[in-house]
Amino acid sequence: MSVTIASNLEKINSLENAKRYARGILRTGGKKTCTELGRSLKKSHDAVQRDLNAIARHPEEVRTHFLSEAVKKTKKWRQRLIIIDHTGLHKKYAKAIEGVSRQHLGADGIGNGISLGCTVISDGESVLPLDAIAWKKGHESKVKTTINGAIGFVQKLNADALLADAHFASVESMQKCIKTGTNFVFRFHANRTIEVDDFEGKIAVKKHPAFRFKGNQRHIVQEVLWHGLSLRIIKLRVERKFGGWRIIFLVTNASCKKALRYAKMYRIRWKIEVFFRTMKQRFGLTDCRARILAKQEAHCLSALLSYLESS
Repeated sequence: MSVTIASNLEKINSLENAKRYARGILRTGGKKTCTELGRSLKKSHDAVQRDLNAIARHPEEVRTHFLSEAVKKTKKWRQRLIIIDHTGLHKKYAKAIEGVSRQHLGADGIGNGISLGCTVISDGESVLPLDAIAWKKGHESKVKTTINGAIGFVQKLNADALLADAHFASVESMQKCIKTGTNFVFRFHANRTIEVDDFEGKIAVKKHPAFRFKGNQRHIVQEVLWHGLSLRIIKLRVERKFGGWRIIFLVTNASCKKALRYAKMYRIRWKIEVFFRTMKQRFGLTDCRARILAKQEAHCLSALLSYLESS
């Protein structure tokens, strides 16, 4: 009985452990390691480690807190957009860390790192974190895990749409969104083959005659069939920042009339990239040296909490 009571108390207090750990992140100017956090909080390295262990055992308390804060802070938002993406946490010299694998690490190229799936909510200006999940081989696929969590947030927060890059634009993801009534807009690979009414056979979207621009046309919306799914694909001619044009394709389950409005929403997806940069530069997202994946995830959740507390 006493063991059960102690476990319940630890579960209740895990959010307090996370808040204390997050305060250490905010107060620490350099690397956000347990040693440096201990100095900032005037605690021992072991005391900070105990906080990290408690968060790792009960991360659901921190996740519940993110959701409750999002409900309060987004009440007056005109639009709520859930954005998902993965980022690599650089672990160059730490092959012994659980979950480390070879992956693309942005400006660092290919190297050892942990794949972190993040979910945020944005109104186009503000960004609030909702979740972070560290992945390792043997777990459910990265895309499936992140999509399932994001759809839950769309429903709980009554969000307008789910935004993601082409990495998440799988048949399974779209089927799940359509089944749950979740509006989405994803980037779409131009070499995927589709079917369009009035045109015979399947052909890559970039070569399909239905998507040929005429004159100064800047967008095309077409209803297509892709692996049995009825979707709308949007071809956009986008002006580059330093001159010239580029072509992008988006896919959505919105109607043809609403498709362009959803295409405009997709611009907000870039907010999560800015969020990742801020988290790595200011909140030490990559700094944890723990070897157990659950502790790495606990550090990331606490870093997200420090971002939330400072916003």
